[in-house]
Amino acid sequence: MKTRWTKWLVLSFVLTFVLPAAGHAHEMEKWEGCFAKLQRFHYPTHQKMYLQLLVDKYTPQSAADWKAAFAVRDKLVKEWEALEPNEEAKTFHKQLHEQRSELKKKWEAGEISREEMHAQLREWKKAHWKGSQGKEHGKKHDLFQKYRAVNEEFDQAVEANNPTQLKQVLPKLLEEVQAMNQYYETRLQAEKAKK
Repeated sequence: MKTRWTKWLVLSFVLTFVLPAAGHAHEMEKWEGCFAKLQRFHYPTHQKMYLQLLVDKYTPQSAADWKAAFAVRDKLVKEWEALEPNEEAKTFHKQLHEQRSELKKKWEAGEISREEMHAQLREWKKAHWKGSQGKEHGKKHDLFQKYRAVNEEFDQAVEANNPTQLKQVLPKLLEEVQAMNQYYETRLQAEKAKK
């Protein structure tokens, strides 16, 4: 009787605590690499603080330029948030959300791979993007492609903790921030002109 009770207790412990933890660990491994790549972009406050610390340490002569670029970016973000999205954009984003949910269900069911899910979503966006948004998205994509090597160089310099490489890449990164600010300023003015 005692052994049966002990077996059930051990089995319930394993089912309750060990198996869910193992599944969670597997999920974390799968997303860890993705999170590491995107972490710098999802936390703008931390990104700004971290970049400011690097600039102060490695290129202090450009600290004022960085502060000005961040001030412009913060101003643009506030202005973007104040804009009311138009009906076309609301409809597109609603449909995009539905498409993303549908593809995610297929991925979770194992019908498609993660890469296929992303590829299908990209294709859907290209097919359903209307008006000037598509042209503007192309310009933004071109800017991202132009500075992709700079971002990779920055990532390598940070990972290697290489001061010489950081001194070389920080001015290029400042140029990227300023170019993106200019792009968003142009887009913001175009949006304001429509309304």
